Amino acid sequence: MESPYQKVNPLVMYNPTSNYNYIIARLNPDQNLSSSVSTIDNIIKKFNPDFPVDHRFVNDDFESKLQNEKLLGTLSNWFGGFAVFISCLGLLGLALFMAEQRKKEISIRKVLGASTANILTLLNKDFIKLVAIANLIAFPLAYIIISHWLSAYSFRVAISVLPFAIAVGLSFLIAILTVSIQSVKVAKSNPVDALKYE
Repeated sequence: MESPYQKVNPLVMYNPTSNYNYIIARLNPDQNLSSSVSTIDNIIKKFNPDFPVDHRFVNDDFESKLQNEKLLGTLSNWFGGFAVFISCLGLLGLALFMAEQRKKEISIRKVLGASTANILTLLNKDFIKLVAIANLIAFPLAYIIISHWLSAYSFRVAISVLPFAIAVGLSFLIAILTVSIQSVKVAKSNPVDALKYE
């Protein structure tokens, strides 16, 4: 009944002999909700026909109390998506630059018999190290921020390892896909084009 950020205070419910203002009803979830509400409305109108029935649902009250958190979640998703997109653009630019810088090395490796998989492994290895370092920096910061945010609630969930594991998997997957797409272009190119001036 109060703020979701506070502990539940003790509550005393008693049965007054007159002057009923509120009726709390638990509806059967197996029955039709609209018919149950109309039945309750009809019963109350029999006892007090001069005043309209004002009914509210508990889940609507909870949703209005947690509206700020829903907005925060929506904004976090949007800004997180933009951050990932900008990071992918930076990673793509870095992959293009590194592939261009190492074009002659890749061509020599191809002439000496290196396969496309070997070249992809060589180019992805450096980026995987960078992504691993970025995750090692980001995870403690994210844990501290989430712990601080959850400390405002009296009743809160424990921080799970699953979101961090998903973040690791997605970051490595995005990095490998971004770098590999550019690396395959360089690995499939003709070595003569890169080495003809040497």
